[in-house]
Amino acid sequence: MDEKIEEYIEETCIANNVDPDLVKAIIMTESGGNTDAESYYARGLMQISKIALKEINDLYRLNLTWDDMFNPYHNISIGVLYLKRLIDYFITKYPYNPFSVNFAIMAYNFGIGMVNQWLRNTKPDNRFIDEYIPKETRDHLLDVMWWYTYFRNRKIDK
Repeated sequence: MDEKIEEYIEETCIANNVDPDLVKAIIMTESGGNTDAESYYARGLMQISKIALKEINDLYRLNLTWDDMFNPYHNISIGVLYLKRLIDYFITKYPYNPFSVNFAIMAYNFGIGMVNQWLRNTKPDNRFIDEYIPKETRDHLLDVMWWYTYFRNRKIDK
């Protein structure tokens, strides 16, 4: 990942009380660090969807466009704010659940409504995760956790 982009991630995350290693992990999982990454429904480093862009634009009274999502700095700004919103939502809704951040990561991939539906329909021990959560989302969570561990260990090794 480009050093200037990593610095921007650190600054943006500190300003918004979001773990920068988690954001880097999401970037590597979503786009492999490719600023030009594009799928049918998402763009840029953090693979911002039109729905997430609209939600954050409305919430923070921003005016970023769909094309702006190819700009890594705009993309990171929207992605960090969206991730913060998801984390805050799940921590507030499940204050004593140590997996609230995992729920937010799953919602980043699967959608907040789908994660809420899964949480309503599953037993507290989560043994039915395989039945309700698509393989793509399970793999996404595992990939993010792998990258998170990588970035966390990189700091320890310095």
